[in-house]
Amino acid sequence: MTAFALLVLGVAAPDWVPVRWPSSDPKSLDLLEKAAINCLVVPAETNAAFRDAAQTRKLQLAVLGKDVPLFPRNKLPLDSKEPVIATEQAVWPGINTTDDENKAMPSGAPWIDTNQGFLRFARAATRSTVWLANQPPKGTIIPVERYLQAIADAAAVGARWVVSFDDDFSKRLLAREEKALKDWQRINDLLRFYENHPEWRNFRPAGQLSVIQDVASGGLLSGGVLDMISTRHTPVRPIPGSKMAQDSFQGATIAVNVDPGSLSTDQKAMVTRFTRGGGTILQAPPGWKMPEPRPDQVTLDKTDVEKLDQIWKEVNGMIGRRNLGARLFNVSSMLSDLTVSADEQQMALYLINYASYAAEDITAHLLGKFSKATLYTPEEPPKTLHLFEVEDGTGAEIPKISVAGTIVFETIKPIGAAR
Repeated sequence: MTAFALLVLGVAAPDWVPVRWPSSDPKSLDLLEKAAINCLVVPAETNAAFRDAAQTRKLQLAVLGKDVPLFPRNKLPLDSKEPVIATEQAVWPGINTTDDENKAMPSGAPWIDTNQGFLRFARAATRSTVWLANQPPKGTIIPVERYLQAIADAAAVGARWVVSFDDDFSKRLLAREEKALKDWQRINDLLRFYENHPEWRNFRPAGQLSVIQDVASGGLLSGGVLDMISTRHTPVRPIPGSKMAQDSFQGATIAVNVDPGSLSTDQKAMVTRFTRGGGTILQAPPGWKMPEPRPDQVTLDKTDVEKLDQIWKEVNGMIGRRNLGARLFNVSSMLSDLTVSADEQQMALYLINYASYAAEDITAHLLGKFSKATLYTPEEPPKTLHLFEVEDGTGAEIPKISVAGTIVFETIKPIGAAR
């Protein structure tokens, strides 16, 4: 019987908030006294004294590959019945300032390294919670903002990053150095921010643009179509080809079909019904096909980017300046995600800032008429935002986002929400 067969210490596995704990000393657990962490990822040979101390504090211990299944990214079992599946293959989120190849991506925008595209696809394709178990690059010292960005990059799309420290931070934290303790507090504040709003994880993707894709056409790679669209701050709804149903297109007006040749006869009929109902379909060129992802591949390589450019030009031209659910302004260092509640009475707009300084004077235009918008951030109490009318919908001004924030819009009449 695996750890998932039971509620461990009253906390179900999908609600574990994990960290790779850097010490086997039971006294180190004092640092978790008021932390948001409730799960320690540890080696299998962890000593009994440490295990007993963790149990006394009602902390779950998990061994990757034993208690939490661990897979290469391209082998993630999207049909798994396990509550949690994990991979160590992930990019380190942040604005890319060194890789000329990535800076030349077809989107033309400042390129942000992110796991969100593949996590959006995985979320649509599996009922399991995905953990990213990647660690900081060896020999690096990571500013606290980069840890916060890694947490938010996963949490905003319903996944979790297994918090993991560089050697320098681990030593300073275990020594109770003042600056390290303040950074540790910020990390826990952000983790607690998302855990205090579990209802947001039940919201589903919103917007009028869908992308039909599967694993063979790059669904589990970073830097693909989903990420390119996100750099334009356009809400996008993944439709895994293997999970496609007629209601997958509900509320969509445009769909991008990345690999038409992979669809079954029934699925092609669904696409035809979508277009006959007034939807627009953007198909890959005849004979176009993404190379099969390599077992060790995490991001698109140069050849993949060149092939995607053929699709991106058409997608980019179609998106243009249209509002397909939300438009954002003054957000060059940010990514966003738009979701809607099951009763369609609320929309949540996630904002993540990948710069080392706060983003200010942000504007959001949402399709639909809304009665109220509340800004939630880890640093301050909830704040009601001023709303104003814009073409086709409602505008809101967001004064500042340090690293992450979520705006919850309460709706009068939504437009373009996924059903």
